[in-house]
Amino acid sequence: MTSLLGLDSSSLPVVDLCSISVNGKVNFGSASKFWLMLLAEVSLRFPSWGRIRIAAPVSNVMSPVYLDPAKELQKMLFGLSEQDTGRLMEETVREMEIFGPPASVNISITSITDRVLYKRCMPDEFLDAEIFLYLAAWLYEWAEVPSVLWRQDAVEGIKPVELRNRQSSHVIRMSAVRTHINEGLYEHVLTLWNEASVRG
Repeated sequence: MTSLLGLDSSSLPVVDLCSISVNGKVNFGSASKFWLMLLAEVSLRFPSWGRIRIAAPVSNVMSPVYLDPAKELQKMLFGLSEQDTGRLMEETVREMEIFGPPASVNISITSITDRVLYKRCMPDEFLDAEIFLYLAAWLYEWAEVPSVLWRQDAVEGIKPVELRNRQSSHVIRMSAVRTHINEGLYEHVLTLWNEASVRG
């Protein structure tokens, strides 16, 4: 198993990604694989964990649009001429040259007694600020946050989220807070609370 925390992975078992269920329903999506792998690693390395806090600088607000990025891209490109598409690509490349690669995402893990167990930037190859909202959106969905509330600065999941495979089961609650940093930039903090993580 690859370490999503950027630690030595030699002692980590291979995670079964072919038997994932979310809230009792089979799910083979990339988001379910990512969150299950993260929770499995955290639970293995830090059995007494109580809270995971993931913070990312973002320029957009959360929206159900992030559940289906391909559909949104198709909608954006629909009707564009070949010239428009070329210009869009040029602008994208120019922006990347100006702003550089996507910002890193910070993660901190604390115990049930609020003792810091781990704190650092997540490896960019697994999670950066550019894809953070796409993965976080599924936690909003699974926790049944009403879509009309997704854009608010503070939200809490309506129900716990259970991610399970043949090896382990993880039940979490989620909350999120968005704080304005400066013009057009926000810090989006996603917090996962450990309701139950068991191996078996």
